Amino acid sequence: MQGGKGKVSVRDLLGETYIGREYIHINQQFLFSADEILDDEIRTDQDIETKYSHIAESFFKARDAALQNSKYYLSMVKDLDVYVATSMRNRQDFRDMADTCDKIFSR
Repeated sequence: MQGGKGKVSVRDLLGETYIGREYIHINQQFLFSADEILDDEIRTDQDIETKYSHIAESFFKARDAALQNSKYYLSMVKDLDVYVATSMRNRQDFRDMADTCDKIFSR
């Protein structure tokens, strides 16, 4: 790694020292996208590729499922009209909202 560190966490890599000031305004997006691996150590460029390829694979699977859900929802648009407004800021907020929606809509 540059700077003689040898190993660094993903969280450190997403800090101002590595990403530069021009990207600080979207730093929260970077942190959110890497939530699962923030504390993992990175020793080589390949470590980054490996860790992010796993996240990308999960994202694309979830995206495909979301598109299928959207198609299903739109096919029932005359029968269903539900909107849930939330303020989700982190992964746990999403999980909590999913649990709440499950409890509400399963009845």
